[in-house]
Amino acid sequence: MSEPIRVLHIFGALNPGGVELLVMNIYRCIDREKIQFDFALTNGVKSFFDDEVLSLGGRIFYFDKSKSMMSNLSQIFETKGPFKVMHSHLYFYSGAILRNAKKHNIPVRIAHAHNTSFGQVYTLKRRAYEWLMRKLILQNATDLLGCSADACKFVFGDDCMNDPRCAVMCNGFDVDAFAYNKQKGDAIRKQYGIEDKLVVGHVGRFEDQKNHTQLVEQFAAIKKRREDAVLLCVGRGSLMTEIREKCERLGISESVIFAGAQKDTPSYYSAMDVFLFPSLYEGLGSVLIEAQANGLRVVTSKTVVPDDVNVTGSATFVPLEASADVWADAVLAASVRITDSSANVKVKELYDIKSVTENLCRIYLRQ
Repeated sequence: MSEPIRVLHIFGALNPGGVELLVMNIYRCIDREKIQFDFALTNGVKSFFDDEVLSLGGRIFYFDKSKSMMSNLSQIFETKGPFKVMHSHLYFYSGAILRNAKKHNIPVRIAHAHNTSFGQVYTLKRRAYEWLMRKLILQNATDLLGCSADACKFVFGDDCMNDPRCAVMCNGFDVDAFAYNKQKGDAIRKQYGIEDKLVVGHVGRFEDQKNHTQLVEQFAAIKKRREDAVLLCVGRGSLMTEIREKCERLGISESVIFAGAQKDTPSYYSAMDVFLFPSLYEGLGSVLIEAQANGLRVVTSKTVVPDDVNVTGSATFVPLEASADVWADAVLAASVRITDSSANVKVKELYDIKSVTENLCRIYLRQ
């Protein structure tokens, strides 16, 4: 039997996040006798999904922080290959990565856009950097993928959708696994002692992008209207301590649950009544799709979260500049979940992981 082709993905680390979960979902679904994934991790340290990668036959290459990015990458290409595919998830820096991959004769070179902003300040230096990297991407990529048309345009340029290399690839997942399960949801509620509560849910890394500062302010406004409300936060990150302290100042700490990172997020979705996601920017917002597959109505940021996210027609968009009271009204109006399978069926039409994986593998296996 011939050896599988090897695909090299590059990330900072493999911690829970929309992009990392997408790639892991695809990895679990591929025929690993034909295709194997390897990972180059620029942070240089072990992360959440590393053990699972190794169990699936993948390899992990941790960057040596004393060397440059390109030096690390060249060493991997020259000593750990051959690689058929270089799949870069590092946004604009994909330009440098794919140029290096082309120099090392890697035939399939994918730049993948997952966001519409980084919250960056646009200095002259930043604009020059993005201009140069976009030029390198367009010169060296064989394929341009994005989670939405907006994400593609942000990284590849306004005219990219006219480029035959460019395509929107939905962030597929096992939609059936996210179907509402009352028994599992009740078990989570019992675990935290919130059986009789209104559970406002959130799944996201505790980093600036996910805007937990406004999230807890919005929840404080909800709490004033509904004394039985609790906020269930799934995720971890560098701002957890800061947000805990803010909850103390707002007087809501006893009603906010910090559940940490969880692999069984479907059970947590099933424990929620409504999903609140006031993100500052998103290429799409995969957790919003997962929540809808679970039958949750979602309340999220207007204009900065693409309209594409409203797969089931149960999304409410609120301007970030709106008051916490306006957000609270929207959340309470949306706090009746869908318990039948209709939402899950709608999501599966676009986001079925098997279909997404088949489409991506056609790119990987292209001669």
